Order: sequence, then structure tokens, then C-alpha cells
Amino acid sequence: MKHIQYPALFCYAGADEMLRLNDAVALQNLLVNSHALLPDADYIIDSLGLEWLVDNHGRTYPTERYWSLPALTTRVQQHFFAQAQSCVSKIQAPDLQSLILMINCDEDC
Repeated sequence: MKHIQYPALFCYAGADEMLRLNDAVALQNLLVNSHALLPDADYIIDSLGLEWLVDNHGRTYPTERYWSLPALTTRVQQHFFAQAQSCVSKIQAPDLQSLILMINCDEDC
């Protein structure tokens, strides 16, 4: 059985901004407190690059999609651009985990 490898990114479908999840507790807090969750559309990208979906019961399951470092770098750049950050093209990281850690999280992450 596969498990999400943390840290991970929670991505809302149709939005460029993401949330960092440091552990399973952070994911559970998000699922309990999120009324805007789109089951089977919002997704998680874990630190191995695996993409996960969340069903309408709050269960996660892996998709067939794998995010490479260049693809996730572009996605993270879009996140920072959506927040009106400058110089997003300079965002680079040596690995997926380092890239994920660039995303700020709230108190519950």
C-alpha cells in the first residue's frame, strides 16, 4: 500500500496557489476544515512527485501522474506568480522536497 510522502503540496483544481502539508495531521485538518474541497479534482503532490486525489469521503488515492522536478518547478513558479511575487523564473531547487519546502504553510501545516 502506498502512502503520501510528506512534505506535500495540496493543489486546488483550477487555481495556481497551493498549500504545503508537512504531515498527515495537516492533511486531516485541511479535509475537516475545508468546505471548498472538490472531490476527485483537488490533488496532492507528494515529495516523491506522485499525484494523489481525494475522494468525497476524504480518502486519498494515487493517480498515474508523476511530477518531475522541471514540471513541479513550473507549477511552483505559477503559485508564486499568482501571489504577485517577482523573479519567479529564478525559482529553482535541487530536488522535489526542497521545492515543496519553498511554499509557505499556515499554522496547521
